[in-house]
Amino acid sequence: MAADARRLTAIPGQARAGALGLWLLVGLILIRFFPLPVLPGIGLAPENFLFLAALLLYGGRLSRLAFSSGRLSAVVLLLLLFSLLDIAHDFLRGGLIGNPGRHLRAAVYILLLADVCSYPATRRQIVKLLVLVGAVQVLFGSLVFFIGEPFASIRDWMLHSSDTGELIIGRGSQIASLYGAPHIFSYLLASFPFLAVGLYLREKKLIWLVALVVLVLGLFLNAERSSAAVFFVGVLYLVMKTPHRARNITLLAVLALAFLGLQQLIGSRAPSADPAAASQMAYSHGTLTDRFGGTSVDEIVNRVMYQVHGITSVLKHPVIGPTQREYAREVLGEGAVFSGALAAEVLAPHNHYINAGVRAGVPGWLVLVACLWSLWKAQRALKAAVLRTHADLRIPYLCFSVGVLAVMGNAVFHNAGIFTPELATSTMVGLLLALWRQVQREPVVWRTAPAPDADEESGDGPDGVAPRA
Repeated sequence: MAADARRLTAIPGQARAGALGLWLLVGLILIRFFPLPVLPGIGLAPENFLFLAALLLYGGRLSRLAFSSGRLSAVVLLLLLFSLLDIAHDFLRGGLIGNPGRHLRAAVYILLLADVCSYPATRRQIVKLLVLVGAVQVLFGSLVFFIGEPFASIRDWMLHSSDTGELIIGRGSQIASLYGAPHIFSYLLASFPFLAVGLYLREKKLIWLVALVVLVLGLFLNAERSSAAVFFVGVLYLVMKTPHRARNITLLAVLALAFLGLQQLIGSRAPSADPAAASQMAYSHGTLTDRFGGTSVDEIVNRVMYQVHGITSVLKHPVIGPTQREYAREVLGEGAVFSGALAAEVLAPHNHYINAGVRAGVPGWLVLVACLWSLWKAQRALKAAVLRTHADLRIPYLCFSVGVLAVMGNAVFHNAGIFTPELATSTMVGLLLALWRQVQREPVVWRTAPAPDADEESGDGPDGVAPRA
């Protein structure tokens, strides 16, 4: 009988994280996705002061997590180890040493996410905030795309672009936002839509479908083919793995109509770049369909050869990786005569995983493999827990896992990624590890299952899935 049925269930811990950790995380999300320029006379971005506050006020808890949390500890410490290898590469090769604090900031951010979001109620708040942040980023980027000034200048001021040479985003350019250049913005657009999908599947609220359409608008105008490919493949995977048939059909219909509507309404009316500024507009590729239509065999071969040259250069300089000039010589050929300025202009391999070796040699690859192995093992442990005892986490588990795979897949064709570090990737990794930490923390006991009610029979448990009997 149903009343006598027994099942495994987790004893939930504290439902919500502490207020201090929550507000520190909210502050870090807002200031990292909406950055303020470097303070004049000090030379530091305001976000550094918030990270310092996080270390002073929350450092004890973060350090305990960093050294005693299994897979989470491995990911964070390997990230910091790669930072040391990256600095050693620049120092020993005579290059400019990059900002050593960027990997530390990423580690603190991942730890905060994994801590605060391991509590279900707080996690839902943060996921909603992230979806809204992504939608606002797209809306601001659309203002730059369709109108240009003064929004382009606001973006330049906030990103400090006048000092970095990134005078490339304006009216009619490939869409970007305060998050960064288009190829960096694509990481957010490849992953954050899955957060909106998860919220819609769990809550059935129209606002999350609207947010998803906005993010798809950004994906369409951003025109990065790899991010679009991993997103659409990920959506199809989610539809096959989630049980909500009516919501899945609605989701696919909305995405199809949104994409076709955007193609008709925007594709033929997208503003072209100002001819007077054409020399400064490095991103004027049109919409997503324009870029897919313009893909040629020569472009594909050229991208592959950049990656081949990257691997070859690492194998020739395995201990610490090649210099930019040594890598450029592989790309241009042994007999090529080129200046230091020309060598500096040679693009990186268009593959984050290969570029990790270029930056840190074979040791960098080993650290990368160890980090990916730790993430994979955490994901497998989380999957096992969802199947056995945490069926209520099925939707967030699927969405976070697919989001991580999306940014990891996007990194096969771009130079940014978890070891860069890149913010959208760090966000998805932190959310996945937060789920892992929750199932590791909560004890499991046998208890008598109550008779199923209407919600359980319809599959509407706490996270949109009924607990398993």
